[in-house]
Amino acid sequence: MSAYFRNIGVAILSLVDGMRVTLWHFRNKRTLNATLQYPREKWPIPERHIGFEETQYNVIRSRLHVDIDDCIGCLQCERVCPVDCIKIETIKVPKEMELGTIPHSTQPSATSGGTAKKLLVVRFDIDMAECCYCNLCIYPCPEECIYMVGGPNADKHEIDYEFSVSDRNALVYEFASATDEEVTELAKVVGTSDPRAKRRERREAELAKVAPMAEAVDVVTTPEAAAEVAAKPKKKAITEPKIDMTALGEIGDRVARGLAKKAAMAAVRAGNEAPAAAEAVKAALEKAEKWDPDYEAALANLAAATIEKPGDAPEAAAEPAPEAATAEAAPATEATTPEAADTATPAAQEAPQAKAGVDLTVLNGIPDRVARGKAKAILNKITRQGGSPKEAAGEIRATLEGLGKLDSDTEAILAELEA
Repeated sequence: MSAYFRNIGVAILSLVDGMRVTLWHFRNKRTLNATLQYPREKWPIPERHIGFEETQYNVIRSRLHVDIDDCIGCLQCERVCPVDCIKIETIKVPKEMELGTIPHSTQPSATSGGTAKKLLVVRFDIDMAECCYCNLCIYPCPEECIYMVGGPNADKHEIDYEFSVSDRNALVYEFASATDEEVTELAKVVGTSDPRAKRRERREAELAKVAPMAEAVDVVTTPEAAAEVAAKPKKKAITEPKIDMTALGEIGDRVARGLAKKAAMAAVRAGNEAPAAAEAVKAALEKAEKWDPDYEAALANLAAATIEKPGDAPEAAAEPAPEAATAEAAPATEATTPEAADTATPAAQEAPQAKAGVDLTVLNGIPDRVARGKAKAILNKITRQGGSPKEAAGEIRATLEGLGKLDSDTEAILAELEA
């Protein structure tokens, strides 16, 4: 009994001790809390000293900045960028014009170092979402107008290494942004081509390259084309017997429904009719202990379902016969009496044979593969056109003789074909 009360006392003391620590932290949360409410609160950046003055090297990998008034549009930084995150567009200024006198332009005619500017920079974009902070774009700049802020360049621009935003497009910094209308007007004033037009032409050229690929995959691009595709028959030729199993959808249990469909399909593939397939479904469900008397109505509907067999023609094939085929079949259909059959022409008598086709296996004995293929093609062509095997044998002989592939074995086969 004493151990019982001792355990209760230890539990109460532990609870009081834990609450005391919690209350102490609650009262001193402002001084003990290590969590900063970013971005309103930030840790201070410690100073770095590695034996050199900070002005002698660039230890900062921060945001890029451009003094656009000092940019001469040489494109050196754009060419050296390994990730292609810098985009520059310029307009060439004629010699008789000064950059500072051109309307719609606020850029000076010379840099802070005294270099005359011959190009008007109408676009200077840097996508910091793609920038890899390699610092390579800084070194080739002849005017030192592009740099990473902070560090050795703190006198030019304060540090800015935390510039996360919710919209990715906000990471594209436009230092010389100009509207399309302003660029077009500037191009007219200086008498040169519009750089934005060149960009549009490049985009259209890229789309033109993709267009043949879209045509190759039969891409539907208009409502009329979509309607035409939708009107085409989708039913394919039947390669195995199939039964309409929509009635089995009434089986509520998913496992039982799957077993029923599997059993019905197996029974139909084995050559059974719909009633036998229904009996096979019932036997399979009873064996799996999934049978329910409520399934009788579904099996009754399955027993009355239709079975599509491989010999059945698809709906897409039910098209009117060509006029040529009808004209060839007409003489044969007219000879319905014995007298008419006697007076029918030989071509009309052989028309049913041509329509039914001819057995090409009689030419399998030709030893040469090329000669055998030629012979079968000629026989098939002539018989389909209403000719007789005898006529085909004559043309085959002439063709193979011209190719130098007529031998004694082939001659014997052709003689049997003529007979």
